[in-house]
Amino acid sequence: MSQTDYAICLLAGGLARRMGGGDKGEINIGGKTLLASLIERFQDAPYLFLNANGDGARFAHYGLEVVPDILPDHQGPLSGIYAAMRHIKENRPNCQWLVVLPTDAPLIPATIATDMMTAAMAHQTDLVSVKSAGRTHPVIGLWSLRVFAALEEALIEEGVRKIDAFTEAVGCHYLDYEGTPDPFLNLNRPDDLAAYHATISA
Repeated sequence: MSQTDYAICLLAGGLARRMGGGDKGEINIGGKTLLASLIERFQDAPYLFLNANGDGARFAHYGLEVVPDILPDHQGPLSGIYAAMRHIKENRPNCQWLVVLPTDAPLIPATIATDMMTAAMAHQTDLVSVKSAGRTHPVIGLWSLRVFAALEEALIEEGVRKIDAFTEAVGCHYLDYEGTPDPFLNLNRPDDLAAYHATISA
C-alpha cells in the first residue's frame, strides 16, 4: 500500500452527552484544543477531514472539509464512518482506505495510520482496529472501501448501530498496544478529563 491512497477522518459528530454536551474536540488542554492537536499530529496525511453534524462553519478556523452524517437523528459513529466512506467514494475515487479516529482521545500515536495499514497488508484484511489494556477501541480503525456496500446494508437494511457488531461480523484484525498512560485514553466524562490532567502532570 502506498502512502497516497488513504484518508483520515476525525469523528466529531457525537453529542457528547456524558461530557455535558458540545464538541469534545474543543476541549482545551495545554493551550490547544483536542482537535487542533490531532490535526497537527496528522497534518501530513494525504487527505484529512472531519465528520461533524450541525453547522460546519464552527470548525472553519481549522481549515478542514466538514462532512455531515447522511442518516438522520445522530445514529452514532458507525453512521459517521458511513458518511465518510461515501464522501471518499464520491470525491476521491483513487482512495481505497479510510482511517477513522475520535476527537476525544488525546494520546493517539502519530504512527497509528501506518501501523494499521502495515497490519492490513500483512494479514490481508479489510478492517483493522486496536486494543489496549485488554479493551478494544472500535472507533479507531482502518477501513477498506471494499466494505462500503456491506456497511450500507448493515446500517440501512439491518439497523446495525454498533461499530464492533459490524466489524466482528465482517472480520477485523486487532493491533495490541501497551503503555502508560493508555495511548487510547478516551475523554468521555468530566472525571476522565480530571484523570487525564492528573496523569500527564504526575
